[in-house]
Amino acid sequence: MITADLINGLFELAAGLLLSLNVRRLFKDKHVRGVCLLSVMLMAAWGYWNLFFYPIVGATFSFLAGIPVAVVNTIWGIQIFYYERREKRMRRLNDSFTFTISKRMSSYRKRGYEHNC
Repeated sequence: MITADLINGLFELAAGLLLSLNVRRLFKDKHVRGVCLLSVMLMAAWGYWNLFFYPIVGATFSFLAGIPVAVVNTIWGIQIFYYERREKRMRRLNDSFTFTISKRMSSYRKRGYEHNC
């Protein structure tokens, strides 16, 4: 049983380290592409379930290595939520600004202020 716990714990530890690369990359890029928030939150929930389950079955190493998986998935999910909302807000502001500018330009054209180059 100790060998199975050790192998599973190594997978958990590797997953936590690799997931942290996603967090780092999203922090650097500041926009979300190709990732579904729902899948990340499911994996975070599974990580928390594992933190409940591993002590019951006596998998101490898996428990300790599973902590980063649950925490990093949660951080990544929060980042995805934040950056998706931020992008939608920016898009709305940009659309509003573009509408205002185009409305103003058409108003100038009606008054005869058209600029001919």
